[in-house]
Amino acid sequence: MAGQPTYVECKLPAKASNMEIEKRIEETKQLLTVFNEKVNELETIEKEEVQLTELVKETKDKKQTIKKELERIKEEAVVAEPEKKEEMDELIRMAQEQFDEAENSAIKAETKQKEILEKKEKTIEELKEYQSKIKPPVQPISIPSTK
Repeated sequence: MAGQPTYVECKLPAKASNMEIEKRIEETKQLLTVFNEKVNELETIEKEEVQLTELVKETKDKKQTIKKELERIKEEAVVAEPEKKEEMDELIRMAQEQFDEAENSAIKAETKQKEILEKKEKTIEELKEYQSKIKPPVQPISIPSTK
C-alpha cells in the first residue's frame, strides 16, 4: 500500500429521532437530580459518621475513667473505718450508676455508628447504580472492509 491513499469511509450509526434524543435527555436530567440528592445525602451521612466516631471514642474514654474511679473507691472502702463505711457504700453506688450510664451511652453510640455505616454503604451502592444508568449506551462502530 505504499503511496496509496489510506482513506476508510466511516459510516455513522443511524440518527436517532429528535423525540428519542429529547426523551433520553429528560431521563438523564431526572437521574442526575436523584444522583445529586444521593451525593448530598452521602455527605450528610459522612459528617454524621465523623461525629459518631468521636462520640464513641468519648464514651469509651468516659467509661474507662469511671471504671478506674469505681475500682479506686472500692479499694478505699475495703480499708475504710467502720463509721465511713456507709459513706463509701453510697460513693460506690453512685459511681456504679455513672458507670452503667456510660456503658449504655457507649453501646448506643456504637449501635448508631453501625447503623450509619450500613446506611453509607447502601447509599454508595445506590450511587453506583444511578451512575451506571446515567452513562450513555455504547454503540458499536462498524468499519467497512477495504476489499
